[in-house]
Amino acid sequence: MQESACNFPGKGILYFREVKLYFGESKMDGKIKYSVKKTSSGCSGIKEPPAGYEISLRSLWASLPENAEIELENAVKCIVVHPGEANTGEGPDFLNAKLRIGRKYREGDVSVHCRVSDFIRHKHISDPAYNNVILQVAQLNDLKSVPPRQLERLPLFLINGEKIRTCREKCMTAVQPEKNAEKIFPGKRTPAQKNNTAVPDKKNSNQQSVETLCPFLAGMAFEDQQKIFREAAKERMEEKAERLLNRLIAAGTEFAFKEQIFLFAGYPNNEKAFSALFVTFSHYSPEVREKDFRAVLWGESGLLPDPASAGLPEESCGYVKELWQTFWLNRTGSKLKPVWNRSGVLYGNTPEKRLAMLCLLLESFPFDPLPVLAGLLVRSGAEAFWRRIAESLDKEDLYWERYRDFYSPEKCRKRKILSDSRKITFCTDVLIPCLSAYGKLKNDPAILLETEKFFFLLPAGDRNSQIRKASGLWYDGKVWPSSAAESQGWLHIYKRNCCVLSYDCENCLLADT
Repeated sequence: MQESACNFPGKGILYFREVKLYFGESKMDGKIKYSVKKTSSGCSGIKEPPAGYEISLRSLWASLPENAEIELENAVKCIVVHPGEANTGEGPDFLNAKLRIGRKYREGDVSVHCRVSDFIRHKHISDPAYNNVILQVAQLNDLKSVPPRQLERLPLFLINGEKIRTCREKCMTAVQPEKNAEKIFPGKRTPAQKNNTAVPDKKNSNQQSVETLCPFLAGMAFEDQQKIFREAAKERMEEKAERLLNRLIAAGTEFAFKEQIFLFAGYPNNEKAFSALFVTFSHYSPEVREKDFRAVLWGESGLLPDPASAGLPEESCGYVKELWQTFWLNRTGSKLKPVWNRSGVLYGNTPEKRLAMLCLLLESFPFDPLPVLAGLLVRSGAEAFWRRIAESLDKEDLYWERYRDFYSPEKCRKRKILSDSRKITFCTDVLIPCLSAYGKLKNDPAILLETEKFFFLLPAGDRNSQIRKASGLWYDGKVWPSSAAESQGWLHIYKRNCCVLSYDCENCLLADT
C-alpha cells in the first residue's frame, strides 16, 4: 500500500492511499478518494468514502447455502432458510430473506455493513426503506461495550470468511435423509405418513387424540395440537403488530389505520391499485375525505364511466351522474391512476364491488378511529366490543349487492358486500393488529390484554384455499379450525413451514422444536 499526502492551507494534511483489492483470482488497483467538508464548528472534516469495501461482505453473505446454520452475536442459533435476493437499488443489501431465529421464523431484509455503528451513522434508523430489516450483518462490532437502544431489537451476525467457509462445509458434509419418491401434496398420504398416524391414549380418557398425517403433530393429544395453533396465532399477530407499530409512528394513527383498510379491500389481486388510490385520496382535505369520500374514490379510481356512454343501464346512469356531479366539485386533478387487475377475479371480488366495500368500511370508521376503538374496547370488554363492531359493520349497499359492475345486468340473488365472514377477516387482518400496535405505542397493558381476548373470541370464518390445503395435508380434510385465532395459527404454521419446504415433511422445520 502506497501513501501520498496533499497540503490544504489552514486545514492540515489530507492523505490519499493507493490500494490493491483482490476479488477471487482478479486484482483491482485504485484509490480511495476522500473529500474535505466544513463541520458545524468550523473545523474541517473528512467525508466517508463510498461503501465499496462492503462488496466483499455482501459476497460472503450471498455465498451462504440455504438452510445454513449460523450463530448470532447473542449466542442464538439462526437457520438461514434463504439469504435473500441482492438489492441493486437503494435500501437494504438483501431483500426477502427467510430466517429461523431460535424458534421464530422471520421474513424480511438483511443489511450489511463493515461496522455496527454504520447502521446509525448512515441514518438507516429513520429511513422507512429499512423498516423491514430483520438482521444486521457486520464485520466489526464497535458498539459492543455500549449497545445503542436503537439496535437492541435487531439481531446481529458478525461475519468473516472462516465462519462462512465452516457453514458451507457443514452443509456439504451433512448426511442428507433419503428423499421420498412420492411428492407430498395436500390430501395424499405416503407410507411414511401412514406410520405416523396419531394413536388414541387409552390410559387417559380425557386426553382426546385425533388422526393426523403430520409428523410434527402425530402422537399429540388434540388439546395439545390446539395449544400449538393458539401459540402460532399469537406469534403471527405479534409480528403483524410489530410491523404496524413503525407505520403508526411514521404516518400517524389515522393514516396508518386507513391505509390498512385500503390494502384489505385490494387483497389479493388489486393491492397495488388500492395503495395508489390511498395516496391520491390522502391529498384531499379532511372535510372532503369525511363528507364526499364516495364520489372522490369512484372518480379517482378511473372506474366511473361516462354517464352518456352507450349501454349504461338506466339505474346505473342515475347513480353515475350523482357521483360525477359531486366529484367534479372537489377533484384535484391527480395524475396517479390505479391499474386494475381483472384476471381470475370472481363475481364477488370485482374492483367495483371491492371499492364499494371500502366505502362501507370508511363509513364505519371515520376520522381517527383507533383511540376511540381502544377506549371502547377497554371500557366495554371483548364480548361487548365484538357486538358493537359487528353492528357497525352490518351495512348494506342496495346497488352493489345486485350488480357486478356498472354495465352488468341486475343479478336476482343479492349478495352482501360485508358478509359475516368478511367482518371476521377484517377484524383479524386489520382491526386486531392495529389495536395491538396502538397498545404498544401507548404502552397500555389493558389495551393489549383486551385485544388478545377479542382475538380469541372471534368465530371461524370461511375456509380459504390455504386452510383447505393445510387440512388435507395434516388431517386428510377431516378436521377444521374452530375459531378465527386457530385459523390464523394454521396459516402461520402452513406458510412458514409447509410452503417453505414444499411439503417435505422429512425436513420439517418444526421437528426439533
